[in-house]
Amino acid sequence: MSRYPSVTAGRLRKYKKKFLLRSRHTFSDRYASVRSRRWPLISLTTAALATVGVESCGFSCGQPNGGVMKAMFVLGLILSGSAYADTLQVLSDPQPLPPHQAGTATPCAAIGFAADGSVFGACRFTTGGNCGRYCQPAKTFYIATWDQNGLNPSFGPICGYLGAGLAGRQTMTYVAPYTVATCSLDFSPNNETVVVDGYTFQYATTRSDGAELLDLNNGASYLWSP
Repeated sequence: MSRYPSVTAGRLRKYKKKFLLRSRHTFSDRYASVRSRRWPLISLTTAALATVGVESCGFSCGQPNGGVMKAMFVLGLILSGSAYADTLQVLSDPQPLPPHQAGTATPCAAIGFAADGSVFGACRFTTGGNCGRYCQPAKTFYIATWDQNGLNPSFGPICGYLGAGLAGRQTMTYVAPYTVATCSLDFSPNNETVVVDGYTFQYATTRSDGAELLDLNNGASYLWSP
């Protein structure tokens, strides 16, 4: 006679159900402040668009190229995805880039939706020269726009100037009618995260049809469509 009691299939199913319920409860308690969704369907076109803007060197020179990092990230999502109706479109940087200091970062971030459902944001370019030790050179901000699907990026007018000076003590001047609400670069505007297949996005805003603008800390913005 076996020293271990027999376990029926019914008992196994019962134990498995209790374990899953306990695990799910523990996870929700630990991560209650983090919204979680699964958006795995991404087109190969998205991956190709992610490589636009390769001229950028990330947030600072010496870091991996921003365009390559975007491409690697999107490719990872493609490989891990399944067939769902949701789409996640990277908002590629407009081209060609306006005059700026060679080798400096050229980040662009989505801000919100226009009345017609298109996307608007801002791009920042270093336009001033070296101003001394600890001094941050002057920067120029441009409006950037994308269509309702997050495609066809283009530059708009200059919306602001950030003067040279010590970090945190620089003066920002806006060009009317733009303000801090429509001419800024913030990849975590609401301090609210959304986890997508293990990747953490920063939530920006929602459109009337449920589409959302999301940001990544690598300096890229995305349009999620349900």
